[in-house]
Amino acid sequence: MQLVSRVFLSSVLVALLYASITRMTLLVLGEDDLSFLTAFLIGFVYTLPVILTGSLLSSCLLYLTRTLALHFTTRLIVNQTVALLFSFVLISVVLDHSFSNNFVLISCGMALIYFLISEMSRKYPASCRSLSGLFFRIGLSYWLFSMLSGSMASFVPTVSRMEQLMNTHTDAFLLLFVSGIVLAEVACSFLFSKRSLPWMSQLYIHIGSACILTGVTSVLTPLPLTLVFTNVCTALTYVLISRLFIIMNTGKEEHHDPSVISTTDD
Repeated sequence: MQLVSRVFLSSVLVALLYASITRMTLLVLGEDDLSFLTAFLIGFVYTLPVILTGSLLSSCLLYLTRTLALHFTTRLIVNQTVALLFSFVLISVVLDHSFSNNFVLISCGMALIYFLISEMSRKYPASCRSLSGLFFRIGLSYWLFSMLSGSMASFVPTVSRMEQLMNTHTDAFLLLFVSGIVLAEVACSFLFSKRSLPWMSQLYIHIGSACILTGVTSVLTPLPLTLVFTNVCTALTYVLISRLFIIMNTGKEEHHDPSVISTTDD
């Protein structure tokens, strides 16, 4: 499961980098026809299978050379070699034998990001699981809330206006949603580092951070104040998903350990 966690975290980071570069390029060119979320999903869908395949090939080579795999330099060489060979295979399949230096550089860069994540997980395994679990819960919460609001929009007017608001201000809403969750998680880690985290306390912290961030943003920017209600609903969805992972991994309702609220159980 550690391999899955590393691949998922690497894919998220590469997709974030791709989405950021794409959005900045479009803004410089004066175009705004692609949202950050759409660019992120495109990067994630194309990145995940490539990194997964490369990581499996690297793991197989390192398994065959167990003694050499103990060295940092050997692992780096194997990582870049597999990325180079795999990029040649993709060029012959995808680009119809037309060589591209950019394609090779991008493949090696993705492999290097995965290598850095792997080395971090070797030294800090709990932190890697916590970070991948956080990204997974954020994505799952956003997707679940989007599906629920989309299915209820046809017969609930309030939900219909809320969904229209999300579609109009997708990037702003996503930024506020992720920022509020990160702020609340940091607060929970500091306040409940040595004791259990009650369900209502986690709910109040997340709703409070969502209200504060969205309220301040609505005052300082032209974003509508009704965005507060939408952000609170998504924060509630995230809390429910988090408690579900806690119960699944520990069987207890009140527990707070970053390594427990994870997508994997090592």
